[in-house]
Amino acid sequence: MEALSGIAGELAELGGVLDQREREAIEEKRDQVLKKLQDRQYEAAQQDVEDLRQIVGAIERPEGGPGSLEEKAQGLIGYTEFVLSEFAWAIEANQAYQLTNLVAKTKEALEAGDARALQTAFDALDQATDRLPDTIRLLLSIRGAINARIQPVEPERAAQLQKMLSETEEAFQENPALGMQALVSLAKNVAEALKEVESKAAQGVPCPVCGHELPRGARVCPECDADTWILGEHRVRTSGRISA
Repeated sequence: MEALSGIAGELAELGGVLDQREREAIEEKRDQVLKKLQDRQYEAAQQDVEDLRQIVGAIERPEGGPGSLEEKAQGLIGYTEFVLSEFAWAIEANQAYQLTNLVAKTKEALEAGDARALQTAFDALDQATDRLPDTIRLLLSIRGAINARIQPVEPERAAQLQKMLSETEEAFQENPALGMQALVSLAKNVAEALKEVESKAAQGVPCPVCGHELPRGARVCPECDADTWILGEHRVRTSGRISA
């Protein structure tokens, strides 16, 4: 599923750039993907992911803001390091080595303040993350739905789904076919939970980091800048840095 490439990384980089309309459009497409995975409509789910990629690609990145080269590089570094830490089992050794090396080069260019070297390193790392296994992107998307949409409203339900997510990842490590079966079951449960959450979250939900009420569909907390998407129980700032 080539259409999945790059979406999770781009979302990690965008941070607070998204406005309410863009958030709602992205969340709607994410829900459609989960529903079609639940119904085993894999080709239709792929088309929705392609639509989501186009939505993300059309978002403007303001100069000097969260979309500046430095911010994008920090976000991509954080995203790549997280993936290497959490999904080492799904990445071949050569690819993991390449990603680790490119992260180091991007950090060096960032610290040196060398714009040309940073652009070159960023482009290389961006292209390398585009080739991450599709399994990782699917699991990240589901993780984001659990933590950003379900956790603030139904923490106990979210904990159950997080357990299912961990079991699904373990199943993939043991047998990809069993992992896919577990993924379909997980997607069904997440889709059902999202329907229930929608009816309870008509107003806003508390930020899982600071407790400030988030506008409905918001990704980034306006109070503490916590990024509530993609990276699960880790705190992700709009800079892309990750802390446990």
